[in-house]
Amino acid sequence: MLVLTTRPPLHDKNSLIPPRRVIHATKTELEAVLFEELGKYFAFCSRKFVDLTPHAVACLKVAEPEKWASLEVFEYGGANIQRHHVRHAEFRPRANHDSTIVFFLRANRLPKIQCDFVASFGMDGYATLIWNRLIRHRFPEWLDGPRFVMAELVYRKPIPAKPLTPAFADDPDAFEVRVLT
Repeated sequence: MLVLTTRPPLHDKNSLIPPRRVIHATKTELEAVLFEELGKYFAFCSRKFVDLTPHAVACLKVAEPEKWASLEVFEYGGANIQRHHVRHAEFRPRANHDSTIVFFLRANRLPKIQCDFVASFGMDGYATLIWNRLIRHRFPEWLDGPRFVMAELVYRKPIPAKPLTPAFADDPDAFEVRVLT
């Protein structure tokens, strides 16, 4: 099983607004296979923007799936949701609503490499750290079989300054996970 626990550099170089730091793709055969699988769900994914494919949008089980189909997050000071883009209109989250988006993908036996694949990431380092800790403790069954999960990670308490371990994520009152798929 291959495990990717960071946001993949699917479209970092193609972003309209250049990110402050570009994660370069390796352009290897392995990466091409992984990106092909991720491409089933992400039409565009950079540090600041996420656009889901129609296939991924069809997986959403929320009242307004189009609200979650195209998102922009802050690039500095955390990756909180900055805007929802819906049909050429922009909607901002309500004030004092600190949240970001996180993803989990589990696929069986990818073509060409005949290996299972897990991708689990948020839009910044802390969100990814928290998300992977929450999966380990709250959702370990997700590793059992293929699935695509998109969730809103809501911050109920501030992240400690320079935490030494990810144990702060174990506080059940600190983070709410709203699974959208």
